[in-house]
Amino acid sequence: IVSLPGRGADLNLNLIYNSLVWNKSGSEMAYDIDNDWPAPGWQLGFGKMVGMGTAGALLVEPDGTRHGFSGTVFTDSYTQNGLPVNRLTFKDGRTTDGSLIEYRCEGVDGSGQPYGVARYPNGMVVRYTNYSTDTSAPHNYLYPYSILDANGNHISIKYIWDLREPRLERIVDSLGRVISF
Repeated sequence: IVSLPGRGADLNLNLIYNSLVWNKSGSEMAYDIDNDWPAPGWQLGFGKMVGMGTAGALLVEPDGTRHGFSGTVFTDSYTQNGLPVNRLTFKDGRTTDGSLIEYRCEGVDGSGQPYGVARYPNGMVVRYTNYSTDTSAPHNYLYPYSILDANGNHISIKYIWDLREPRLERIVDSLGRVISF
């Protein structure tokens, strides 16, 4: 879709198709578990982090690659605005497939939204947040809003919430060029 050379961090936004839209877990079959966009089987974006509750968090790359992982989940409770809050933190996360990515996922930050961060072996840091505006149910998908390379070059991403998933609204690359959707 878009491939622009940048200062250190090139911008590559690809449309990827995977025909495996059905998922079997135990005896249950589910269709489009990734809530793909723009349509089932299609990926357009910069990947995501999937919070899996007490099981941890899973990194999904822009091409749909899922990384096996290990790490520790901590639960702590505190009071915010007079209400009890339970926070799950997936700490010391590491991919187990040889990609050597280190990451963490926090269940709740000061604003009440989950967030995460992933550090790649080449020095790239990707920061994730939740864009859901649906307060009736927690959403466990976190999307990148910042990609920073080892030299401080930055790509920022903004989404808008549309139906059941966020949609790309704007990308600003490392040279300050703006791509709007």
